Amino acid sequence: MVIWMIGYIQFCLGEALLHEAAHYNLFGNKRLHFWLQPLYAYPFFQTLKGFQGEHLLHHSDLMGPRDQTVDDYRRYGLDAAEPNLFYIWFIKPFLGGPTW
Repeated sequence: MVIWMIGYIQFCLGEALLHEAAHYNLFGNKRLHFWLQPLYAYPFFQTLKGFQGEHLLHHSDLMGPRDQTVDDYRRYGLDAAEPNLFYIWFIKPFLGGPTW
């Protein structure tokens, strides 16, 4: 259980860093965001440029048909009337669900 909690916290921190880098908020020099992407983008099998494209759609069409977040929620099972949170939070990540 402790390993899951540590992993969850690391995932959240990594996702937050990637999000801030997409907005160029981490460093004063814009190029540093791209040079250091191996630290916060590559571990998520992303590139900063790829994440920025997806994230721009999220901001420009929030929860609309072009927003990838809606598809992610659906794929994770969060759009159900009563989602099985135990399965979503504990079983599915262990089986690699979010990765695929």
